[in-house]
Amino acid sequence: MDKKLAAVGLYGAKAEGAADEEEKARQKRVRRFLPALWFPCGPAVEQIRAAYMDVITSLYQKNFTQQLADWCHAHGVEYVGHIIEDNNCHARLGPGCGHYFRALKGQDMSGIDVVLQQIMPQMDYLQYGMSARGTQDGAFNFYGLAKLGASYAHLDTRMGGRAMCEIFGAYGWTEGIGMMKWLADHMLVRGINVFVPHAFSEKEFPDSDCPPHFYAQGKNPQFRYMGALFGYMNRVCHLLSGGRSRAVTAVLYHADMEWLGRSMYFHMIGKELLQHQIDYDVMPLDILKEVVIKDGAVHAGNMHFSYLLIPQADCYPEELSGLTARCREAGVTVCQVTGRLPQDSRTGALWQFEEKTDTMLEGCQRVSLKEIAGFLEEKGAKELVFRNSTGIGQDKNGSSKWLRFYHYERGDGGTVYFLFNESTEDAVRGSISLPETEGIRCYDAVKNRMYEAPRMEDGRFMLSLEPGESILFVTGEEAGEVQGMPSVPVKKEVDGQLWKYVDGPIQILAADYRGQEEFNNTGLTVKEDGTLPEIREYAPDFAGIIRYEFELDCTSLIQVIDLGRARDAVEVKVNGKSAGVKLGYPYVYDISALAVKGSNRVYVETATTLVNAVGDSFSQNAVLLPEGVGGPIRYY
Repeated sequence: MDKKLAAVGLYGAKAEGAADEEEKARQKRVRRFLPALWFPCGPAVEQIRAAYMDVITSLYQKNFTQQLADWCHAHGVEYVGHIIEDNNCHARLGPGCGHYFRALKGQDMSGIDVVLQQIMPQMDYLQYGMSARGTQDGAFNFYGLAKLGASYAHLDTRMGGRAMCEIFGAYGWTEGIGMMKWLADHMLVRGINVFVPHAFSEKEFPDSDCPPHFYAQGKNPQFRYMGALFGYMNRVCHLLSGGRSRAVTAVLYHADMEWLGRSMYFHMIGKELLQHQIDYDVMPLDILKEVVIKDGAVHAGNMHFSYLLIPQADCYPEELSGLTARCREAGVTVCQVTGRLPQDSRTGALWQFEEKTDTMLEGCQRVSLKEIAGFLEEKGAKELVFRNSTGIGQDKNGSSKWLRFYHYERGDGGTVYFLFNESTEDAVRGSISLPETEGIRCYDAVKNRMYEAPRMEDGRFMLSLEPGESILFVTGEEAGEVQGMPSVPVKKEVDGQLWKYVDGPIQILAADYRGQEEFNNTGLTVKEDGTLPEIREYAPDFAGIIRYEFELDCTSLIQVIDLGRARDAVEVKVNGKSAGVKLGYPYVYDISALAVKGSNRVYVETATTLVNAVGDSFSQNAVLLPEGVGGPIRYY
């Protein structure tokens, strides 16, 4: 490290026997270069900045992370944590540590956290958020944050494939069970498989420190459904542990290039890939220098990458050209991804960069950012082929920009294909082809049940995901016993019968969060169009439990009940027995085993968040969504 700084004049040990005057002169020469860390100071400025960042991030790893790791390991304790990654500072100093991978080297798991509404549905662009003054890079939050953690867990065998996320904290009381499941799926489909939910608080309610709090001294109405959410997360984490990701594309981490000037962010490439259902991992230069490169792949950790993508940059580290040459000689496809370089890595009028894209890496194929997904698909890097039947949210090739895909190979030889509709507005409808066709089942991780996968005549699988819905296709021993087909119809006409709508009275009861068993009649009634009124019409500051009671009198057995619009966790009970809890769309329940001919008493219960009753600063900029069930309620 001393040599790196000495090469650009920033460091030099005092020579043996040197006079004090000579040492003072040397220190004076060193101080001349310090302004280059903040201001343009001639042609050597980039090398000075890069050398400084290289040394300071290595020293951080040695003297902070590694010290903690050594102490923990000496005392039989596993060491895991996270740094501040927000707004691209994972590769910068200030609030960041300068290099994500160096900062976590020595930990037993990788780690990230998501707080302060960093990740919100559909907000994958420039955001105004609480975690940064002014704007923040929503694209990093959406397409880069989780991939940093998952990638390091895949690349470092010491971590055993474990990627941790601290989750749910400081979103405010507006965050409900539905949003929590959406966030969990967002992380799971990107490879995160260990969670630290934030948080329980022992302070007197209400505690203003980073809500929501799960129990809240018994005041949180949604606490009764936390077990269903955490059970779901545990089951999916189990399936996505002990094996390896099957991603075959690596994107070079941009930190080393940004220290030398400007660089396209790795997550901008990741955005193009994920929106076309192509998974990827982030590869730091430190690890690329140590891997085995042979037989058409870069072998890092338990991963085998056939494609290496290099972000466009003003300048590249000297050793990179030799590494890319080794990759090409071994048969790895190496691409330099070109496009407009970001302007926010240096701020202030003093920093002026020419717009250029002519910095070439010798021997690399140059592919534009907008064309990289199509290029990889033609090369065979895309495993999931999706055919969109709706045309909503698709590109010219039929890909759905909000459909996410994760392929995981389990240690027992089984396979998991995890698909998630990240949109909270539009459904994803169509068909998919998977690398495997035999022995595939659908797994409902909320109910812990296995179903036959709906297959088409041409061997493809039908795919119908409501907004925010996820699905797992699994093979192997974990597939377990099949329990028929899932009862989630999406057509208005089912088996020659029309949906019937509840035409009798629906009694709407409410229990305040301070007395959650004491129900009162709200006096609210069903609207003319069959929809249900919002609970704020009863009391603008209401928070608690809402119950909808009605009778279904049928001459034939009822199979399914559909609640229509709803939010967060909802439980349906028929004749006193539970038909299950739903944590998100579709709010469709199989009640065939509970209903009888004749009269059936139906209870629908849901819990609101506390945001209307307990205002908090974290929720002040959030859109307050309708609470409760909105209907119309139908059945067949």
